[in-house]
Amino acid sequence: RIPRLPAMYWSWIVWVISSPLFYFLLFPAIMTVTLYGIALCLHVYKFRHKIREAYTHTVWDGARYTVAAFFDGQSRLWHGYEVVGLDNIPSNGGALVVAFHGALALDMYYLISRVMLVKHRIIHSVADRFLFRCWGLGPFLQLCGILPGTRDRVSEQLESGALLCVAPGGVREALFSGPEYEILWGQRCGFAHVALASKVPVLPMFTQNIKEVVRTFTPVGKGFFRWLYEKTRLPLIPLYGGFPVKLRTFIGEPILYSAMDTPEELALRVKSAVQQLINQHQQVPGSIPRALRERWADWYNKSS
Repeated sequence: RIPRLPAMYWSWIVWVISSPLFYFLLFPAIMTVTLYGIALCLHVYKFRHKIREAYTHTVWDGARYTVAAFFDGQSRLWHGYEVVGLDNIPSNGGALVVAFHGALALDMYYLISRVMLVKHRIIHSVADRFLFRCWGLGPFLQLCGILPGTRDRVSEQLESGALLCVAPGGVREALFSGPEYEILWGQRCGFAHVALASKVPVLPMFTQNIKEVVRTFTPVGKGFFRWLYEKTRLPLIPLYGGFPVKLRTFIGEPILYSAMDTPEELALRVKSAVQQLINQHQQVPGSIPRALRERWADWYNKSS
């Protein structure tokens, strides 16, 4: 038997529906979420043949294509996401993509999804160890090909002909670089060691406005949170955002293997290439309002 609802409940429902607040805020929000949800489902449906074919191989392949279609749809709808230089990613053989790290590595997931759907290749990526200690993330990390950043594991993947993406700045660059887009790699050159050992090309990568999607909130100054991170090695800093800014990933020309390079020299060349992409494609300091205008200007131009 279905219990009868009290008259007070129905009075509240009538008040909500008849309130101007419902029509000016709640109803538009519901309609917006509904329309974007339908658009996202249609984007996934567009890849139904690839998804169905992938499921005939293994369940994991099918799941990867399904998740990639969702990520790709979300990136297009929310950020108008584009990739410039996709042809620089080889169709076969190993390569190392070296990226600038945003507060959240959304651009890496978007790139992984786009490459899987367009080039039918998986880009494995390296993540900080703390991510592997987060309860419940194991299946997602495995599905996306995310690996712990050990040299042996990375070398093994590259030598087998896989694509790999790393962000040498790691959590430190993600949290403390800020809208000035400083590259915070320090003396890190482990990625150069494995690239030289595996004799694979290195592809510099940068995503325009990646620092405007999510920002760090530091009411007591970055110094305290930097000290806290150095002590704990945990990203204990609040974030805010999720803004629908324009995102455009640039993949630079490959830096080919040379037996004459030392790891330090190769790391410096790659860092200079990433810095050049930033100088060419990012106005600094970054601005959330400007990045939002770029997103909607791009949408308007494509619509017209």
